[in-house]
Amino acid sequence: MNLIPQAMAQTEQAPAPSTESAAPSPVPAPAPDSAAPAPAPAAEAPATAAAPAAPKTAAPAPAPNGKISIALAAPAQQPSGSDALVDQFQIMAPFLIIIAIVYFVVLRPQQRAQKAAASALRNVRRGDVVATSGGLIGKVSRAVDDNEVEVELAPNLRVRLLRSAITEVRAKSEPVKDAPAKS
Repeated sequence: MNLIPQAMAQTEQAPAPSTESAAPSPVPAPAPDSAAPAPAPAAEAPATAAAPAAPKTAAPAPAPNGKISIALAAPAQQPSGSDALVDQFQIMAPFLIIIAIVYFVVLRPQQRAQKAAASALRNVRRGDVVATSGGLIGKVSRAVDDNEVEVELAPNLRVRLLRSAITEVRAKSEPVKDAPAKS
């Protein structure tokens, strides 16, 4: 597997001679003091005229040992296992840092607020002032069951309301003591 050294050796070599430069050069003109003109070689004129033009892409030059290498540009070597792992971590590290920042700045406080709101809805009891999703404000007169409460909006005006319709507990009241049982 000496493809890389061979490819490097080929690129450092002089370019392959083209067909035009391989033909013999024309005979230089004789000096003006000679009496007889030199005849032009007849074989040269048709050979140079009939020679095809050099192709745009030249074939690879043979290596010094006479073999032609197929791979002119060998692919880069893949990093070993530990190097690849380090490279992947370096690429993913900024994304992991951004995700951690978003979690601690946005998601975690939002989850805490949702837990606090759910806890406040579960702990609504008689005497608490609540605001509904419809914008009405009233005082809880009694808890009907786990999903419903009875809210007094005005004196002698009581409505049953789902706990999920309560958007805010505005004021918590002291727990009301029941009258002692008569014996």
